[in-house]
Amino acid sequence: MSGERKRDVVTTGLLATWGMATLVLVFCVVLLVFEMIQKGQDPLDMSILPDRPVPALPGSQPDAASTMQDVLVYFANEDGALLSAEPRKLIHSAEYTVANCRAALEALIAGPSAPLTPLVSPNVKIRGIYLLEGNELVVDLSRDLELTHPKSATAELLMVRGIVTTLTQDVLRGSQETGVQRVRFLFEGSPQDGFPSHLDLSNPVQPDPAWLESAPATAGNG
Repeated sequence: MSGERKRDVVTTGLLATWGMATLVLVFCVVLLVFEMIQKGQDPLDMSILPDRPVPALPGSQPDAASTMQDVLVYFANEDGALLSAEPRKLIHSAEYTVANCRAALEALIAGPSAPLTPLVSPNVKIRGIYLLEGNELVVDLSRDLELTHPKSATAELLMVRGIVTTLTQDVLRGSQETGVQRVRFLFEGSPQDGFPSHLDLSNPVQPDPAWLESAPATAGNG
């Protein structure tokens, strides 16, 4: 068989395989559409897709009922051993807990006023915040945190405890969503992978008052 004849045979075989795969795909799509119609569903209606938590978008506008609210943001004290609260006036969404948690976390990342000690670098970015069932908040942070954070058990504990204590305040709760009782950490969309190196963050973290320098004042309306 000549070389040209062999190329024709190979080309014909590839085209046949591609055609068969296309037919199978079309058949599967038709079958799926038929099944949806049988169930009374519109195949073009995107609202039938399962709900998934949607991260709050950076710079998203607050709802119309937003006000200014006194919120406690937690940083390390001067000794770097315990957490100390710093009151901040933040834009407060009357409806959405996630929006309020994002505002509080942005204030924590921005850093404290002297003489308190920041818990994370201001270069850290919030990739997403998700509120799940069971009062669990998922916080997805950028890898800048790993690159800039001190490699010590105390610093890692204070960072985690400061974020959790800040975000589990009842004052952050909106009317359309639940409050936060525990926080799960992700880094670049993935669970713990080598950072923090001294902690196990495979499970969500609850607040622990033992890390507070003193009993915090209750935040209220500004």
